[in-house]
Amino acid sequence: MGHRRETKTASTSHTPITAGFLLMLWTLNFVPTTEAIDSTCNLSQYGSSGNLVCEFSEDIGKHSFGVLWYPRGIKNKTGHEIILDCTWLQHGLDCTRSSENFQFDNKVSNSITLKISELDGNNDGRYECVLIPTNGGEYSPCYYSYK
Repeated sequence: MGHRRETKTASTSHTPITAGFLLMLWTLNFVPTTEAIDSTCNLSQYGSSGNLVCEFSEDIGKHSFGVLWYPRGIKNKTGHEIILDCTWLQHGLDCTRSSENFQFDNKVSNSITLKISELDGNNDGRYECVLIPTNGGEYSPCYYSYK
């Protein structure tokens, strides 16, 4: 008679990681909050250069954001130029500037500073600091007029 040999394998109870669970983790870590974040800006001139400082109502370190410029005489929202465009990626912030006239050091908290190396009549207009995509926050602009 043959003996039947039973082998037992160790069984552990693992719950498979689902795509939904991974999406939830990604959402918690990388997607900006849905709370409205407000901003204000201030543009100060120092001789022929200046600083544009954006203040946000909370740390925007893991958010995409931009600085918009509406040249003097432009009244609508379509006539703007994005002078700083920063996108939050998993490895950090990826920023592009519209011109070498603007310098940004990639330091982000609840404020950012954009240095303008040549501030003159070509910079007249309204500036806004915004989250991208916008999240319903109030963006208080600042203005520059060359004198």
